[in-house]
Amino acid sequence: MLRVYAWRRAPEGEAGNLLAAVNDQIRPSPLDARTVQVWTTPLPFYAETDLLKIVDQTRGVPNSRYALIADGQAVLFDHSNVPIYAHNARVGVEVDPDNAAAYATFFFDHVGGKHGRFRIVESGKDLAWNPDADPAEIAAAALEVRRVLFRGVEKGVILLTATVVFKTSLFRSDICVWADGRVEMRDTELLVERLPVRPDCTPGTDPFHLASEGQLY
Repeated sequence: MLRVYAWRRAPEGEAGNLLAAVNDQIRPSPLDARTVQVWTTPLPFYAETDLLKIVDQTRGVPNSRYALIADGQAVLFDHSNVPIYAHNARVGVEVDPDNAAAYATFFFDHVGGKHGRFRIVESGKDLAWNPDADPAEIAAAALEVRRVLFRGVEKGVILLTATVVFKTSLFRSDICVWADGRVEMRDTELLVERLPVRPDCTPGTDPFHLASEGQLY
């Protein structure tokens, strides 16, 4: 499985401590423990790091923000690669051929450009099909989806090939993963356009997107 998450809801006391670490980065309006839920999960490529999911129950979907926390210090995601790379530089990351696909999936789930993100998929069930999508069209598109392929290690770089969805298009792409956690997408090939899927939420439309100074929009 690519998204190897075992979410656990943090009890009140623990949630308060986790929010305190996150709120250090949110000014001037911190998240309120009375209106949010905090969920945590370990990740296979970090030794002492948890992924946090913070669900604001006062907002409509999408209403979740994500952060990494280690040693009481949190880094809040902002759709750029900066928070993940900064965390990796501070505490380290353990990427190897066995978990590189899971790491790349995690990375692209939380990093995107101003027009959206690429999301790695391994089956037709991973796509958010419209309720009225033609079953024949779904079946035809699903035939293009492949499991992530490990292509080897070259000069210390782990090489993968994956099927990715961007907005309503499906692509095949080579992905390079470095030992320090850097990720790069190369040689992207368009497979299917205008899929009958719900477009991914982009940073500009995500109500939990961070402004540059760390304040929630």
